[in-house]
Amino acid sequence: MSILQKPHKAIRRRLASLALGVGVGLSAQAEALTTIDDDELASLLESDEGERTRLSEHVGEVMESASILTRTRLLGAWVTSPSPRVRLLAAHALQRPFVVLGARSALELLREDSDPDVQTAAKIAAVVRRIPPTAT
Repeated sequence: MSILQKPHKAIRRRLASLALGVGVGLSAQAEALTTIDDDELASLLESDEGERTRLSEHVGEVMESASILTRTRLLGAWVTSPSPRVRLLAAHALQRPFVVLGARSALELLREDSDPDVQTAAKIAAVVRRIPPTAT
């Protein structure tokens, strides 16, 4: 396999980071997010506050422009991530009303998250999506 087919993790992380910047189409940004595995994304979000802020502000818009398959794949990975930063990113993404398979189930999980920031963001997303609270 060539380096272009499977670039080194640091290169993929940097390419995805650049793709989330200026002058790149939203669907290309979404595809860039799929090149980063969960550990890399968690590391990026943990280590770079600027990247975390930029992603959380625009992730819904980026997801909205992605294919439904890409949205579903990213959402599934992010909601089940061990990193609270990645789960928070999922909750922020769901605050935009794009169509995605599993949104209701994802929000049910995120509203019960152990991290209060994730819970709050998920509750906001549920209101935006008009998903009522689950009976407890």
